Amino acid sequence: MNLGYREIRDRFYSLGNDFRNDVSTSRLSGRLPKNLWLELCKAGLFSDEDLTNNYERIHFVAPALEGLCHAIQDGGVAISIISQVGLSLPALKEHGTSDIHKECLDGLLSGSEIIAFAITEKQGGSDAYALQTTIYDDGGDYILRGHKWNITNIPEADWVIVVARHFNSNNPLIVLVNTAWSGVEVTSPHSPVGMRSSPIGSIKFSDVFIPKEAILGHPAQGKSIVRKAFLRERILTPFPIIGCMAGLCERAVLYSCQRRISGTPIRKHQYIQKRITDVKINLESTRVLAYDALTKYIDGAESSLNSSVAKLYAANAFLNASATVMKIFGSHGYQVDDEIGHMVMDAVGASIAGGTEEVHRKVIFQQLLADTMRQERKHKASLPPVTLDVPPCPVN
Repeated sequence: MNLGYREIRDRFYSLGNDFRNDVSTSRLSGRLPKNLWLELCKAGLFSDEDLTNNYERIHFVAPALEGLCHAIQDGGVAISIISQVGLSLPALKEHGTSDIHKECLDGLLSGSEIIAFAITEKQGGSDAYALQTTIYDDGGDYILRGHKWNITNIPEADWVIVVARHFNSNNPLIVLVNTAWSGVEVTSPHSPVGMRSSPIGSIKFSDVFIPKEAILGHPAQGKSIVRKAFLRERILTPFPIIGCMAGLCERAVLYSCQRRISGTPIRKHQYIQKRITDVKINLESTRVLAYDALTKYIDGAESSLNSSVAKLYAANAFLNASATVMKIFGSHGYQVDDEIGHMVMDAVGASIAGGTEEVHRKVIFQQLLADTMRQERKHKASLPPVTLDVPPCPVN
């Protein structure tokens, strides 16, 4: 690509500035800001150009998310974007047939249609592979039964990538479903306290006929497809957080200059300076970790550990930063029509979406254990090999 990171970030910052009111309205209604969504499509965010090269695609999407969320000061839209461009489109492009591509890619890339990625089930929790949704063989085609819960984009989705248990093999099988097919029922949208501009809901499958062409990959590939999708999600998640925290930091600095107590700007108080510098330290630390994970991913290096470190740190830093800025603003920031309160709740959501802290700590520890034992085996050949048991990170 010809554009560098800064140019992409600044381009989407400018775009986002024109849609702040659109995002605020969508947050109140709990719906996706469709005007912004269509403009993002025109700007190439969902372009087919690099879908066959996930490394280049992510190099474009990451700065776009940072710039966009810096401008709109909202974390929900990014969740919907990551679900489409990080989780769903690469899997569809890589494993879908040419007929499937012809049927759905044009609509998804133009913004006229939306796709969801459905793995989460209500009983599953952090165990993403505890699947009750099952797909059965039916004379060369398939039948799908089950229920998916708390799925990003599903209330407005035209297509959904479903991770189901293959009845014959017990392996996860990935299937593409149109929400208009017979037996598919999208339930009423959920009402989360944060991420309000990203529609979330549930979907039920009652003996849905699945043509064999709608199967993405085969049962032996299921876990690999999911792992790659979740890795892309973890790589991308810190970047909208960086944008949100950058905006919070700027607001805090400006407010500290304008707000006076007994005639003195509060910026002169050391405890205010500490709070603002804490936000800046959180921001820059997140930036370093996110860029490091992104660079490793783009270079084709092992990035699972780094992406989990970056995602976990970013979510915690976002929560700390948004709460700190609210304390700086006091009652002025504790208003329903102010973005700060919404950002606090978005930050809580960021610590849940894409895998909880416990899940990411397990990923980090397992990789750390494997790396340590690998180093030890260089000196002690008798040490047994370590088998990684890395859990998937639920996205929805």
